[in-house]
Amino acid sequence: MKIITIDLIKILVKVIVQKVKEIMLIAKMEEIAVVIIAIVAIAVIVILTIITMMMTKYIKLL
Repeated sequence: MKIITIDLIKILVKVIVQKVKEIMLIAKMEEIAVVIIAIVAIAVIVILTIITMMMTKYIKLL
């Protein structure tokens, strides 16, 4: 199960990076936009890691 969650995180990170790049191109590299995107990306990654950790703990209990 750990391998699956790691792969999911990698896929999600790739998707987030692609979206960030797209948004950055649309925003024409505005500093404020870049900062906001960076904060959002970090927050999403943190949330995803917490969810996956909780999921692995839940699976172990089963």
